[in-house]
Amino acid sequence: MEYTTTIEPLDKRVTEAKDQNNAHFRTNRYFNADGSWYFITREDPAPHGPYAAKKDAQQALGDYIALMRSFV
Repeated sequence: MEYTTTIEPLDKRVTEAKDQNNAHFRTNRYFNADGSWYFITREDPAPHGPYAAKKDAQQALGDYIALMRSFV
């Protein structure tokens, strides 16, 4: 299954924000693309997903955070 989206890559948006001399850049962790939900993290800018519902993406992010904390 091949996934395509029109979502602009996060790293490009961060670079553009820095180029505009924005002091602080923040984005929503969750987004919907083509009817599926995804989340992003600072550590890994690649979208995680797809999930059928936002609550599923929220649960997956919680699981991701718990996993990352277990390595610390």
